Amino acid sequence: MRISIAVYGLAIVALAFLSNVIQAQELSVFKKKKDRYGYRFEHNDESVIKAKFEKAFPFKNGVARVVKRGKWGLINREGKYLQRPSFSYILPFDQLGYARFCEGGDEYGFGGKWGVLNEEGKIVLEPVYDYISAFSSMGIAKVAVGGAMQKTGSFEYARLVDLEPPYPIIGEDLIIVEKAEDWQEAPQDGDEEEWDEEGQVPAFSYWDNGKWGLVNTDGKVIVAPVYTQIGNLPVANKLSHKEVVKVCLDCQIDLEKTVSAEEIVWKGGKQGFINVRTGAEFLPIKYGYIDADLTKFGADVANNQWVVSDGSRHLEVDLEKGLRYWDGVGKVGIVDAVTGKELLPVAFDELQPFLSGVPVAEQVLPVGKTDPKTGFAAYGFADASGKMISDYNANYNDVILMKSTPLGIAATQELHYCVVRYDDSFQKNNKGLINQNGKVILPQEYQEVKSLSDGKWLVYKDDIAVVFDHTGKKILEGNYSEVFVAENVICAYRNGKWVCLDKEGVEQQDCNCDQLTEGKEKKVGRLISDEVQVMIGYGAAGYTVFDPYGNVLIDEVFEQAFVKDGKICTLKQGNWKCYALSGKSLESGCDCGPVKSE
Repeated sequence: MRISIAVYGLAIVALAFLSNVIQAQELSVFKKKKDRYGYRFEHNDESVIKAKFEKAFPFKNGVARVVKRGKWGLINREGKYLQRPSFSYILPFDQLGYARFCEGGDEYGFGGKWGVLNEEGKIVLEPVYDYISAFSSMGIAKVAVGGAMQKTGSFEYARLVDLEPPYPIIGEDLIIVEKAEDWQEAPQDGDEEEWDEEGQVPAFSYWDNGKWGLVNTDGKVIVAPVYTQIGNLPVANKLSHKEVVKVCLDCQIDLEKTVSAEEIVWKGGKQGFINVRTGAEFLPIKYGYIDADLTKFGADVANNQWVVSDGSRHLEVDLEKGLRYWDGVGKVGIVDAVTGKELLPVAFDELQPFLSGVPVAEQVLPVGKTDPKTGFAAYGFADASGKMISDYNANYNDVILMKSTPLGIAATQELHYCVVRYDDSFQKNNKGLINQNGKVILPQEYQEVKSLSDGKWLVYKDDIAVVFDHTGKKILEGNYSEVFVAENVICAYRNGKWVCLDKEGVEQQDCNCDQLTEGKEKKVGRLISDEVQVMIGYGAAGYTVFDPYGNVLIDEVFEQAFVKDGKICTLKQGNWKCYALSGKSLESGCDCGPVKSE
């Protein structure tokens, strides 16, 4: 009896050792005649799992997807079924170890019900949903009941199997002979995105007319499918404004403004925010529009606030014309994106959000009242509670924050605003400068108002440059067409050459403006790209990117900066980086190098 137990124990140890050896070696898919697939070790021709499957996919974390008799299942490295082939399709496992599967659907994934499996082959979510998104890095997924996949533009849906990533398959002679029947990389969440043949409208797919909810990887239903739409889920390592997601009731997808499945725009209905972990309401679902992307208001705007409307009122930016304007109906206000509480009452036609780096209680905000007959706004100032502290001025059709220096607000925190008066066509405007108390620094008689360093202001009138100090005192006037500040001197362009001036505007004989501008465009002070969407200025420290209103768009100084193919290309410390014309960093599609010749 003792011997039998010892032998039995040795056998268990041997099997465990063999299992560990198998686990430690890589298994590759191989193909036999009659299009049957199995698995064997990469380094020899030893078959581990017989070629009995119609399709076989690489192992990931000890589990592989297989197809038999047209149904999908899961096996482990010993060839044992973790889930017998019974499903219409199983998507690849994600980084969290979960795979979505379809039961009863067609080859495109339509018409069936979707659920979720874990790497042990256990069903985490039963197949009761018409759509399940990929899990976010927080382990949260969106689910839909009802509705159907819709598409814009002209493109054909791909079979799910055609979206599988390519992988090598070993033939009987140990040579890689194919890569999965011309399979190609799958788009994110299965949403294809392209442009139609005319290149005029975006083409993408999206799920519509269903009800949406949230689930997690534990199989818990966080929110039952009750919402008309749910926005993009937050990313664990890029959380902002807590763990919340935007939702809406009775809204529709605005296909005129939506350009991709990743940036769906809603219209109508009511919007709010909920917590993605608990489903609790974070911001009441009572707003007609919530604008969480405030980059259009300027780089100094605090990112812990949202502009909200009781209707559809929101700020639009027309980069082509260099204009920004408010569109839609209703009033606007501001809510705190950290607490969900209202900061500024929803009582204004237009506004400028709170700034970063300045206590909210100490700020005054430009707010506007729109004339319903002309469409023009008249701006005044309100305190942080929404109380008006200055009257609306009909000559102030727009108020734009200006920086005291090219790279930030001055240490004194004295704020300046460019006040704009438009003509009836919105094509011509007169600009001036006021401070946060409404004091006029520069009258409204200039084509452009821009910030220079050390609190100086550069303006253009009849295409002639003039420089003022922070008090409005004129320190430079003459027949100069371009001006910029570099190394504590003012460089000005006149009669085909650069001249230097001191801080009082007196021309100097010994200076290095010629060296600073050598090889540069003669429009250095204003616009060295041919694009009207951005302005790129050059100073002693390098290039700075501005928006059409003279505000710094990207808070960095670059060795090079220019516009190429609708993107801002920048070079810093030997590395190229791309930005959208809005100033948003682009993680992919950057083809700016090599260095652009001036």
